[in-house]
Amino acid sequence: MEAEKNIMTAKDLAVGYDRGPVAKGIDLDIKAGKITVLIGPNGAGKTTLLKTLCGDIPPVAGEVLLHGVNIQTMKKKDLAREIALLLTGQRMAGLLSCREVVSMGRFPYTGRLGILSPGDEEVVSEVMELLNIESLSDRAYDRISDGQKQRVLIARALCQKPGLLIMDEPASFLDIRYQLELMEILRDLTKMGISVVISMHELMLAKNSADSIICIHDGGISSHDDVKGFFEGDEIYKVFGISPGSIGFL
Repeated sequence: MEAEKNIMTAKDLAVGYDRGPVAKGIDLDIKAGKITVLIGPNGAGKTTLLKTLCGDIPPVAGEVLLHGVNIQTMKKKDLAREIALLLTGQRMAGLLSCREVVSMGRFPYTGRLGILSPGDEEVVSEVMELLNIESLSDRAYDRISDGQKQRVLIARALCQKPGLLIMDEPASFLDIRYQLELMEILRDLTKMGISVVISMHELMLAKNSADSIICIHDGGISSHDDVKGFFEGDEIYKVFGISPGSIGFL
C-alpha cells in the first residue's frame, strides 16, 4: 500500500505571542486529502496553532513546512494561493453581496487594484455553483442565515484554489443540520484533493468525521490516526479533565 503523503509538517514547533509560547515541542504531519480535526480545552492554543500553521503569525520556535518549504520564506501572495484560512466570526464590511464576498478569494491572483478578470469571474461562478449558492449571489451577506454565511465563506476560501483549507471552529453557532451539511461539504472537498484542518468543540462530530485527531493540551500536542480508538480510550478524558466514565458524552 502506498504511504500517505504529507502536505504539511511541523518540526519542534512552539506557538504563541509576545508573552511566550502557549504550546511547544510540536511535531505533526498533515495528511494530503484528509480531514484533520484539532481538539482541546478553551485556552489551550487551538487558534494560535492554526494561525501559525497558515503563516498568519510567526512561530516562537521551530518551523512549518508546506510541501517541504518553510512557510516563513514564502511570499504572502504565494502562501495565500496554497492555504486558505477561515476564522470564526469573520465580519464583512458594509452591505457586501454574497458574490462580492466570494470574489475576495481571488485577490491573491489579481493586481494591486483587485480587479477581477473574466477568468477570475468564471472561477467565482464555478465555486458558487459547486456549493449551491448561486441563488445568494445578489443578496446582502449580513442578511442571510448562519449556515448560508458558512457556505459563502467556504466559497471565498475555495476561490483561492488552495491545497489546504484551515478552519477555526466553523461548526460553532450552527444547528445540527448545518453542522452535518458542513462536514459533508468538507468530505467532498477532500475527494477533490483538498486537505482540511479544522478545530472544533463538537466531539461527536469530530469522532464521526475526522480522518485523524490532534489534541492540544497542557502546552503540547498528541496525534492520533486511529480516531475510533482514541475516542474509546482514556486520553480524551485527560484532555478535558474529566474522570473516565463520569459522563457519557461520547
